[in-house]
Amino acid sequence: MKKLILTLLLVTGIVTTKADNLQYLVFETLTGGSQSIGIDGLDLKFVDGNLVATSGDETLELALAEIAKMYFSAESVIVDGVAEIKTDNNGVEIYTVSGIYCGRFASAGEAHSLLGKGIYVVKTSGKTYKMTVK
Repeated sequence: MKKLILTLLLVTGIVTTKADNLQYLVFETLTGGSQSIGIDGLDLKFVDGNLVATSGDETLELALAEIAKMYFSAESVIVDGVAEIKTDNNGVEIYTVSGIYCGRFASAGEAHSLLGKGIYVVKTSGKTYKMTVK
C-alpha cells in the first residue's frame, strides 16, 4: 500500500512539474495562423461572438468561428495566417525554412493552395511571415 501511495505522489509531482513549464495559451486559427498569450493572470471572456483573452496589459481578441484549436505551450507562438498577409502588386516570394526559393506568387493564398505540406517563409515588399501548409 505504501508503494502505491508513494508512486501516486511521485506521478502527481511529475505531472505538476511538467504543467509548471506551460506558460502560454496558444490559439490556432482556420487560416493557419497561431497566436499566444501568457497565462499569468489570464482572463477569458466571450463578447459578441469573439473570445477576448487578457493577461496583464496584453489583450488578444479572436472570432470564435475562426479558432481551430487552442492548447498550452512552454513557448510563445506567433504565426501569421494566410488571410492576414497583405500583398501589393509585386506579390509574394516563398522560401522553405532551409532558404530554398520556391517561387513568386500573386498572393500568399495562391501559394498556400499550390505548395505541399511544410513550413515556408513568405516575403512581401514590406514584411516577412511564416506560413504553415497542412
